[in-house]
Amino acid sequence: MPPLRYAAARAICQPLPPILAQRIREIVYPRKQGERDNWRFTVPAQTGSLYTGTTGERCGHRFGIHGYYDWRLWAIAQVVCKPGDTIVEIGGNVGTETIGFSDIVGANGHVFTFEPFPDNVERLKAGISKARFSQNVSVMPYAMSDTLGTASFVPPSTKTSLGVGHLTDEPANDQAIEVQTVTLDSLVDEIKSAAYISMDVEGAEYRVLQGGANFIKRYRPFIATEARPNYAERSHVTLIDLHNAFVELGYRVYEIRVDGLREVDLVNLPPKVNWLCVPEDQVIKVDAIRRMIRRCLLMPMLDGLNPLRQSRVGC
Repeated sequence: MPPLRYAAARAICQPLPPILAQRIREIVYPRKQGERDNWRFTVPAQTGSLYTGTTGERCGHRFGIHGYYDWRLWAIAQVVCKPGDTIVEIGGNVGTETIGFSDIVGANGHVFTFEPFPDNVERLKAGISKARFSQNVSVMPYAMSDTLGTASFVPPSTKTSLGVGHLTDEPANDQAIEVQTVTLDSLVDEIKSAAYISMDVEGAEYRVLQGGANFIKRYRPFIATEARPNYAERSHVTLIDLHNAFVELGYRVYEIRVDGLREVDLVNLPPKVNWLCVPEDQVIKVDAIRRMIRRCLLMPMLDGLNPLRQSRVGC
């Protein structure tokens, strides 16, 4: 039987729009309570498929109550992808975004999700094992970088936040493990198209671009990426370097806000933000993405009202 406060939070928050639900969650069932309970759940994603996780892990805590973690990444996918498309997820973590991407592209689409940390790979596979279209997901146990081979990877220091492992150049890091690395360019024949790339690689973003320039030039995907100055330093670059790399590839860079998009201001960069990088010839879709994010933020999570629920009808 689920913990009482968890069950109450889910009953209250699940149908509410994100603008209200996430505030109420922290009152009814705060993260620390989720860690103590460490309840293993199987719940439907707002996009339709069943997902399995635990409340003791940061992403699982939110997903177990709402049926999503970062709903904005799904909202963007609703605009830039259609059934049958391919999504590349770089940094799959425990699968909280993977499950929705799978629903959005449907049975004839494909999701390639890359996750180098072995513990997360197993959690990701278990998390999406009951997905409606599990056959459309390929779990790739590699780190995406700028070279083929191996690299040192620092695992997360706690099981309550499993998405913070990262590549490192520090030669004397006792905690590091060795992981295999691949590049986007090395997979250009295996991944034969890409409408959307969702990237959360804890500072390796610049390396991914360096190893994927040909792939990106060929397929021109929309690219969502985490952008933190302290993380970028792990690759010995700044966010200005990262921004300029996208511009050189023919992209316009926007900050993903809770209520939409705005062009990145390089003078006033926040310490924690996600970017959406839009191909120059697809800028016409920016207004549609803004509207979609706002609708998903403000509308109740009910069929026919919130666009995230549209994927529940199947493809």
